[in-house]
Amino acid sequence: MKYRRHYLTQCPLCNKGAIISRSIGYCIDCIRERFDEVWPSIERVHRESRRRFGLPEIVPKDPEGIECKICVNECKVREGERGYCGVRINKGGKFKGGLPEEGNLYWYYDPLPTNCVADWVCPGGTGRGYPKYCYRKGPEYGCKNLSVFYHACSFTVSTVRTGIIGKRPLHIDLSQQKNWPYK
Repeated sequence: MKYRRHYLTQCPLCNKGAIISRSIGYCIDCIRERFDEVWPSIERVHRESRRRFGLPEIVPKDPEGIECKICVNECKVREGERGYCGVRINKGGKFKGGLPEEGNLYWYYDPLPTNCVADWVCPGGTGRGYPKYCYRKGPEYGCKNLSVFYHACSFTVSTVRTGIIGKRPLHIDLSQQKNWPYK
């Protein structure tokens, strides 16, 4: 039985039948309970996926590099190279990228309510906040949200939702954030 990126098969470590990620190759129980044994495979997959997107495979720690203090990785990035996040680059001994006005964004139209990341709280997915924040008392089938993601950011959940497309789009100007600490 096949699923998108997973399939029902036998785990090579514990020999139990389970739904297994095609890329990682182990069942969730082995990943949780025998992590030290599966980590080398997971690390190879992670490095390969980063390489495909032109991102550093490991956190840069070049002794000659400049230090970035935005996140816990504390990269030390040499001239012309990118930090682990893929957003900040050392140009002329100074970081470029990663400021609100320099963000690399990825966006797409997100059908409501079935694909909404925050469907359980999203007004377009639940009807909560009707009529101020949505157009129907229930899920807004057939409508689309504009999903905007800060590209390659290593922070947890960095998304900006800009509202329902073609209806009442909200505008969030990140460059006007008063408390942005990394200028």
